[in-house]
Amino acid sequence: MNNAGAQLASAHLEGPLAFFPGTYNVKVNNTTAPASVVSGATSEVRTGAVGLQGSTDEYYAMVDPAGNHLASTHLGRSLSLMPGDYHAKLNNVVIRVKVDPGHVGEYQSGSLMVKAAGSDYYAVLDPSGTQLASKQVNQPVSLPPGKYSVKLGNRVRPATVTAGQSVVLNW
Repeated sequence: MNNAGAQLASAHLEGPLAFFPGTYNVKVNNTTAPASVVSGATSEVRTGAVGLQGSTDEYYAMVDPAGNHLASTHLGRSLSLMPGDYHAKLNNVVIRVKVDPGHVGEYQSGSLMVKAAGSDYYAVLDPSGTQLASKQVNQPVSLPPGKYSVKLGNRVRPATVTAGQSVVLNW
């Protein structure tokens, strides 16, 4: 992008682009870093990546500290971003993540499932009682490690999710 914010070109990561000498902004998944191009030299802008791992077929989103959506992908896939501090959101739970140049930061979720007869839905709540996610009984939901409450019908139970582990609540 030029200084006015207009896109000048695009390429895959690690793909070269040719520019006249000057200062530009490089944008990757809605994150930006400055780049100076000097005649006769190669300028390199290094990104890093974040990957949330989990055992369910769900998406996570990356947001900036102000809460603006940057990008999203499936659990188990990484997203490239410019170096910095960001937030990842998985089922409405926010975790802080750091992107370092040249590295993939891996963050492991856990899963929770209510085992019960029928086809009702259960809700996962945060400590204040706000609903974070809901799933049909006997279907798992991925969550960052932490303490939650699970509600099925009028009953509420505590649950602790641990990274890389599956928690089953028999109802």
